[in-house]
Amino acid sequence: MTRKDYFVRKTELLAQIDSAEKLGCKNVLRYSQAELAKLESKYKKEHFSNPLFSYMVTREERDKLIEDGVNPTFQIRVTFRSGEVYDFIYYHEIAPGIKHSAIEKWAVKGLDPKDIVSANFIID
Repeated sequence: MTRKDYFVRKTELLAQIDSAEKLGCKNVLRYSQAELAKLESKYKKEHFSNPLFSYMVTREERDKLIEDGVNPTFQIRVTFRSGEVYDFIYYHEIAPGIKHSAIEKWAVKGLDPKDIVSANFIID
């Protein structure tokens, strides 16, 4: 399941829950809540148990993940010229002898270098 699939399905279930609460449909409400719990569990199991899973988040999302006990192997904090700051969190193992600067370059590969002010390696 991709992140997009997860959010689409979650949005659908939340809409079902909201409608069921408004209309007083107890069976639909219970079913939708159970499906939402299954979806959350499946998403966490698929994505956060895989040591090679990478995930881009904002600071707020990162704080929520850490509250839930999901600690990354390392993070790359990227500051853009527009002032936006994003934390890329990774669950990759770092091979012995790899320099932090090489990891920073690898993490921002594919982004427009003109837009990036800095990229900083953070290890947990």
